Amino acid sequence: MKHLTLKDIIFIMLIALIFGALFVGTDVIYAPLYLVIGPFANEVLFSLWIMAGPLAIAILRLPGTAVIGRC
Repeated sequence: MKHLTLKDIIFIMLIALIFGALFVGTDVIYAPLYLVIGPFANEVLFSLWIMAGPLAIAILRLPGTAVIGRC
């Protein structure tokens, strides 16, 4: 079984930071989206934050990758 290296962990953290920045950047479109679809606007935009873990495990395919990507 292959273990996570420092390079893998840094790559996972970059993925998480990018998706976190995208999530924070969606504050601009939250208000108009809330007017259109109501309280579900938060769930639609929250998917950007949640995608870091599944994307990290899809790219690296190592145990523990999704856990680190969600932190």
